[in-house]
Amino acid sequence: MRVELEARDPARNVWRRYALAAAPDLFGTWMVEVNFGRIGAPGRTRVSAHPDEPSARAFARKCLRRRLSAPRRIGTPYQAVTLSDPDHWLDELGPAFATDA
Repeated sequence: MRVELEARDPARNVWRRYALAAAPDLFGTWMVEVNFGRIGAPGRTRVSAHPDEPSARAFARKCLRRRLSAPRRIGTPYQAVTLSDPDHWLDELGPAFATDA
């Protein structure tokens, strides 16, 4: 699963990006990588390990649920730039991240 989001508002000088990717490693541990920062800047990366897929799904949904509150927090919503969700991890978040497959 991979999601790339951007929030852009030139009037407010908001240029943010957010990317989340999840996959199992060679040993079966689920890794969730989160990249975030200003568009065009190096940004930050955080990686978390989860023992199973349900735990990784819950973590990913928690992270993305926070992005849904962006209009209230930063004044502009995040828009999906890339969305690859073949296993429908994001369907529970509603139409903002709904996928068709």
